[in-house]
Amino acid sequence: MGKSHKISHSFQYLKKLKEIKRIMTMKITRREAIDAIKGMFETNTGEADNASMLTEKENDTATFMLDKRKYERYEIIDKLSKFFDGVSIIDGQCRIDRITFVFTNVYIEEKPSKKD
Repeated sequence: MGKSHKISHSFQYLKKLKEIKRIMTMKITRREAIDAIKGMFETNTGEADNASMLTEKENDTATFMLDKRKYERYEIIDKLSKFFDGVSIIDGQCRIDRITFVFTNVYIEEKPSKKD
């Protein structure tokens, strides 16, 4: 077996492995992602009142303002990374943004359209 045959075989193996991973990825809706994150972090809808807060919109998007006194940023990232390992949001994404003194902001939102 020649060197080029080994490389071709390895490339085909990696290609199949990538396809298997794509098939095995669980797809969830934005609503399911919002509900899952609600369960991971104690959130209240409405006023912050020195606690973690959730603002939901009609189009299944949400902003979580997670209180840094309860959850350090690294804890939030760790929990979300573990949850989204092997999970993707249909037509959506989870994004962590803005660092403030009191809150870490996490968004479930529509996936931005691809630019041509």
